[in-house]
Amino acid sequence: MTDFGKPLKIDPYLTLASRAFASPMAGIMNPVFCRTAADLGLVKNWITPFISISPGSVPSVKALTEKLAPFRNDHALIVQLLGHDAKTMAATAKRLAEMGIPGINLNFACPSPLVIKNGNGGAVLADKKLMAEITNCVAEAVSGKANLSLKIRCGAESPTELPEIAKVLKDAEINFVIAHFRCVREMYDPVKKPLDRLKKLRDLIPGTVLIGNGDIQSRNDAETMMDETGCDGIAVGRAMLSNPFLLKMICAGSDAAATEEDRMLFLRSTLQAAHALNCDSKRWLQHSFIEFARMGFGINSPVFREIAADPVTFAGKLAPITEK
Repeated sequence: MTDFGKPLKIDPYLTLASRAFASPMAGIMNPVFCRTAADLGLVKNWITPFISISPGSVPSVKALTEKLAPFRNDHALIVQLLGHDAKTMAATAKRLAEMGIPGINLNFACPSPLVIKNGNGGAVLADKKLMAEITNCVAEAVSGKANLSLKIRCGAESPTELPEIAKVLKDAEINFVIAHFRCVREMYDPVKKPLDRLKKLRDLIPGTVLIGNGDIQSRNDAETMMDETGCDGIAVGRAMLSNPFLLKMICAGSDAAATEEDRMLFLRSTLQAAHALNCDSKRWLQHSFIEFARMGFGINSPVFREIAADPVTFAGKLAPITEK
């Protein structure tokens, strides 16, 4: 059995607190969720949702500091960048490294049609020459300052692209990769023998720390991915939306469902976090709090139905507001 709770040292700049962590999710990794997850030990190392980098526009230190604030804790932070202009991506990565960020991640995986249309994410993966240009440029910019990793899929159109992708990684001396087993064009559709793709990538980059990603919904899924692919760890994505306790369970070596007490504590913590962050408005309760209830209990739960019917009253009983 894999000890997912064991730290994983990547290089002198970056050590992960465990071998299971959260894949970036825009919109979900908001300040309230981040604070709650940190308070309850549900997530340790964060990889931020992508920061979109426009050609010629390097974010200021102030802007980056504000954007990264929700993800700061006692563990190493990895900041993900999305873009297609090598020089601007490199300048931004260098700025982050100079701010003390130990890990920079380049998103060459996002399959969103809008992201692809703008030439970013999976569109870069489809252009191996551009992918190499960006990777090498950023690698040079952060050399001796921070770790550089890539988030990829196992091809833009087909996993037959894996040798080309691996060559880019090896040429740039990338030592840390997070790979989703689907290709970009497959979006989130089912695929046959998906773990064979990660195993192929593992064989192509034997000296690189490889984190597998895709359809992990239980500790058993995580174990299976590790056993069949030879990956060094796993990243959980969409399953966190229905089970925010999943990473903690995997690291504890358990498939036991969270108790109702745990679920209530999760909801109470979201309310306390929202209050501390000055965002616990009636509107927030009527929208975001209901979404957290869905995450914690599921839509078929009597508790969720009670909250959905009157979130304001439920919140008042669960975590009465006190003066700050």
